[in-house]
Amino acid sequence: MAYLREPNFYYTGYRKEIEREQAEVEPPLGTDSQERTDNILKASYILELEDAVKENDLVFKRKTSFYYRALVSALIAVVPFLLCLGYNIFQKDDKITKVPLAPINKISNLHKK
Repeated sequence: MAYLREPNFYYTGYRKEIEREQAEVEPPLGTDSQERTDNILKASYILELEDAVKENDLVFKRKTSFYYRALVSALIAVVPFLLCLGYNIFQKDDKITKVPLAPINKISNLHKK
Protein backbone atom coordinates (compact mmCIF):
# COMPACT_ATOMS: atom_id res chain seq x y z
CA MET A 1 0.00 0.00 0.00
CA ALA A 2 1.11 3.53 -0.65
CA TYR A 3 1.60 5.70 2.39
CA LEU A 4 1.93 9.45 2.49
CA ARG A 5 4.70 11.34 4.15
CA GLU A 6 3.62 13.25 7.18
CA PRO A 7 2.65 16.86 6.44
CA ASN A 8 5.47 18.11 8.66
CA PHE A 9 7.88 17.03 5.90
CA TYR A 10 6.27 19.52 3.54
CA TYR A 11 6.05 22.36 6.01
CA THR A 12 9.64 22.15 7.24
CA GLY A 13 12.03 20.42 4.85
CA TYR A 14 10.36 20.83 1.49
CA ARG A 15 9.32 24.45 2.19
CA LYS A 16 12.95 25.38 2.88
CA GLU A 17 14.05 23.82 -0.42
CA ILE A 18 11.39 25.72 -2.36
CA GLU A 19 12.23 29.02 -0.67
CA ARG A 20 15.95 28.48 -1.34
CA GLU A 21 15.29 27.73 -5.02
CA GLN A 22 13.06 30.79 -5.37
CA ALA A 23 15.63 32.99 -3.64
CA GLU A 24 18.25 31.86 -6.17
CA VAL A 25 15.98 32.63 -9.11
CA GLU A 26 14.60 35.97 -7.89
CA PRO A 27 14.67 37.93 -4.64
CA PRO A 28 11.66 37.51 -2.32
CA LEU A 29 8.90 40.00 -2.99
CA GLY A 30 6.94 39.49 0.22
CA THR A 31 3.45 38.02 0.19
CA ASP A 32 3.55 37.12 -3.50
CA SER A 33 6.51 34.78 -3.04
CA GLN A 34 4.91 33.37 0.14
CA GLU A 35 1.70 32.61 -1.78
CA ARG A 36 3.70 31.02 -4.58
CA THR A 37 5.54 28.83 -2.04
CA ASP A 38 2.24 27.84 -0.44
CA ASN A 39 0.75 26.96 -3.83
CA ILE A 40 3.77 24.86 -4.74
CA LEU A 41 3.52 23.03 -1.41
CA LYS A 42 -0.20 22.41 -1.89
CA ALA A 43 0.33 21.18 -5.43
CA SER A 44 3.12 18.80 -4.44
CA TYR A 45 1.04 17.41 -1.57
CA ILE A 46 -1.96 16.95 -3.86
CA LEU A 47 0.21 15.17 -6.44
CA GLU A 48 1.46 12.80 -3.77
CA LEU A 49 -2.13 12.21 -2.63
CA GLU A 50 -3.14 11.37 -6.20
CA ASP A 51 -0.26 8.92 -6.56
CA ALA A 52 -1.14 7.25 -3.26
CA VAL A 53 -4.81 6.98 -4.20
CA LYS A 54 -3.93 5.46 -7.59
CA GLU A 55 -1.58 2.94 -5.96
CA ASN A 56 -4.11 2.02 -3.28
CA ASP A 57 -6.83 1.65 -5.91
CA LEU A 58 -4.69 -0.82 -7.86
CA VAL A 59 -3.95 -2.76 -4.66
CA PHE A 60 -7.66 -2.77 -3.79
CA LYS A 61 -8.64 -4.09 -7.22
CA ARG A 62 -5.96 -6.78 -7.05
CA LYS A 63 -7.05 -7.91 -3.59
CA THR A 64 -10.68 -7.92 -4.68
CA SER A 65 -9.88 -10.20 -7.60
CA PHE A 66 -7.94 -12.56 -5.30
CA TYR A 67 -10.85 -12.72 -2.84
CA TYR A 68 -13.33 -13.27 -5.67
CA ARG A 69 -11.25 -16.12 -7.11
CA ALA A 70 -10.91 -17.66 -3.66
CA LEU A 71 -14.68 -17.48 -3.13
CA VAL A 72 -15.42 -19.06 -6.51
CA SER A 73 -12.87 -21.81 -5.87
CA ALA A 74 -14.36 -22.51 -2.45
CA LEU A 75 -17.88 -22.71 -3.89
CA ILE A 76 -16.71 -25.07 -6.62
CA ALA A 77 -14.97 -27.26 -4.03
CA VAL A 78 -18.17 -27.48 -1.96
CA VAL A 79 -19.97 -29.44 -4.71
CA PRO A 80 -17.70 -32.55 -4.65
CA PHE A 81 -17.55 -32.36 -0.86
CA LEU A 82 -21.33 -32.46 -0.57
CA LEU A 83 -21.53 -35.33 -3.06
CA CYS A 84 -19.01 -37.37 -1.08
CA LEU A 85 -20.68 -36.49 2.20
CA GLY A 86 -24.09 -37.53 0.90
CA TYR A 87 -22.67 -40.78 -0.48
CA ASN A 88 -21.10 -41.65 2.87
CA ILE A 89 -24.20 -40.76 4.87
CA PHE A 90 -26.66 -42.68 2.72
CA GLN A 91 -24.43 -45.64 2.00
CA LYS A 92 -25.92 -48.86 3.37
CA ASP A 93 -23.85 -50.47 6.03
CA ASP A 94 -22.35 -53.79 5.01
CA LYS A 95 -23.84 -56.64 6.90
CA ILE A 96 -21.32 -58.33 9.10
CA THR A 97 -20.76 -61.88 8.06
CA LYS A 98 -19.84 -64.36 10.68
CA VAL A 99 -16.69 -66.26 10.03
CA PRO A 100 -16.79 -69.79 11.41
CA LEU A 101 -13.96 -70.54 13.77
CA ALA A 102 -11.91 -73.66 13.51
CA PRO A 103 -12.86 -76.37 15.96
CA ILE A 104 -10.79 -76.38 19.12
CA ASN A 105 -9.56 -79.93 18.64
CA LYS A 106 -7.96 -78.99 15.28
CA ILE A 107 -6.20 -76.03 16.86
CA SER A 108 -4.87 -78.16 19.70
CA ASN A 109 -3.60 -80.71 17.17
CA LEU A 110 -1.59 -77.94 15.46
CA HIS A 111 0.12 -77.09 18.72
CA LYS A 112 1.04 -80.69 19.36
CA LYS A 113 2.67 -81.10 15.96
